[in-house]
Amino acid sequence: MSSDELANFDMKSPQMAGPSTLSSNKRKAAIDSKKSGPVARKKTSQRREETIELSSEHELPPPPPPRQKARRGKATSTSVAMNGHTTTNGRSLLSSKRSGKSPPPAVPLDKTVANTKENDGSLSESVDEHEHKIERKTVLHNSDKSRADKPMVRLQKMYEDVVKQRDEFARQFEQLSQLRHTDTEKLLHEQQLQYEARLKAQQESIHELQVSFNRLDTLPNSGKGPLHFLTKEAAERERQDVQRELSKLKNTLKEKDTLLNEKDQELVRLNDDIKTTRSELNTEIENSKKLVARTAPASLSKTSGGKLDSRNALIVRLYEELTGILITNVKHEPGKFKDDDAIFTCVQTTRSGTSLQFTLKYTANANDDGSISETVVYTPLNLDKESQSFIEQLNFLAAPFTFEKDQMQVFSQTLTSHLEGNNGDDDDTPRMEE
Repeated sequence: MSSDELANFDMKSPQMAGPSTLSSNKRKAAIDSKKSGPVARKKTSQRREETIELSSEHELPPPPPPRQKARRGKATSTSVAMNGHTTTNGRSLLSSKRSGKSPPPAVPLDKTVANTKENDGSLSESVDEHEHKIERKTVLHNSDKSRADKPMVRLQKMYEDVVKQRDEFARQFEQLSQLRHTDTEKLLHEQQLQYEARLKAQQESIHELQVSFNRLDTLPNSGKGPLHFLTKEAAERERQDVQRELSKLKNTLKEKDTLLNEKDQELVRLNDDIKTTRSELNTEIENSKKLVARTAPASLSKTSGGKLDSRNALIVRLYEELTGILITNVKHEPGKFKDDDAIFTCVQTTRSGTSLQFTLKYTANANDDGSISETVVYTPLNLDKESQSFIEQLNFLAAPFTFEKDQMQVFSQTLTSHLEGNNGDDDDTPRMEE
């Protein structure tokens, strides 16, 4: 080993000191020629260039070349005299002395030079491998860059598509917003036009038929008219229509006749009722007159004679006109006690013409204390011939009831007020105690 190589030799590592020393082409060539020769290096470079060209064409990273293990020799000890101190494998003897250990034995210089040459060959292979790694990383970087660019291109295309769709939607929305009618309004407008056209056609048809009808009406007057021929089927249809119309008119006429007959029957029945009522009233009046004449005091009849009967009649008429009560009949029934029970048939008539027929029965009853009290039993008559509103107007007078004889005046006022429609609402009207 020359003096320059020894000067650049690193004492801590069996390799050369740095890449600055190995960058010299002459020294590389010398080291390579000593190990494998220039032919082997040329083949290695040529194979690496072919690999790089193949990977660049297919844009794929080239497969890594087979890594050769660096042949490392056995650990050798080197002794170099530097600055007047002896070192072994880069360690000074001073450190050995300080640690208390004996330094390793010294190695001959020619063996050290041989180990250094061997380390130089392994160092050149490491440099080649490092360059190959750098080139491979460059290719991988380019490949990764191209792969990273593909998503960007795809995203750029998607962005352009979205922008186109947005523009298309905006255009469609603008067209729809500028429309004056919706689909429903269009359909409604079309249907309205159809109805108007149909109505116009019908009006025209009606007008034409009206004109034709007027023309036909004027033809008989002029003595000239078209001769119409009817088929058998048409004549049969017209005949059936006429028969149906005639049957309908006959049924309507029968219904009206039936209704008129019912009205006539009801009128006859009402007339009969009126006649019967009038005859009964006249009979009752005659009976009351006879009763009054029979029940007159004998003394008066003896002294006064015919003048007293006429006076009694006048008194009865005055009483009837004042009270509105007409007594049509009086009957006597045997009572429980000494006197007979008298039953008076009366007719109460008001100024409005409303009348009610009823009976008043005078009877005697025994009380709990042994005394005898006189009561009156009221019973309405012929209510089945009266209207429902009249019966409701009578209120409690529509049913029989009993009251004390001393309440006769109150009964008369209550009866008159109900028949006149007051129903005893006036506060001044005395009320019955049932």
